[in-house]
Amino acid sequence: MKKLVQFSVDRPRLVVFLALALTILFAVQLPNIKTDTDPKNMLPVTSPVRQYNDEVEGWFALHPDVIVLGIRSDQGTFTAGTLRRIENLTQAILKIPGVIAPDVIALPTVDDVT
Repeated sequence: MKKLVQFSVDRPRLVVFLALALTILFAVQLPNIKTDTDPKNMLPVTSPVRQYNDEVEGWFALHPDVIVLGIRSDQGTFTAGTLRRIENLTQAILKIPGVIAPDVIALPTVDDVT
């Protein structure tokens, strides 16, 4: 450790030059950095959760940036209270910036439920 300190004291310009060169070397590589924030890729391919997610995406032909919500009610889905909750939730989702209104599929936004 003393040798490193003495080297730095004896050759300050060389130490600063090496530090700058190293900084530039790393800075040049910044454009090549890729960050994967997809939570799906944080799970192994063999994970049951990931496999089920892939299966659901296949059923609904989902885009990777899709959010699927399910509402469960002990009284049933087609009750006044549950439908009101679905309507309120749908309206709140439609107010989120970036949500494309025609792409929202919910009981209050579809014309024919069969």
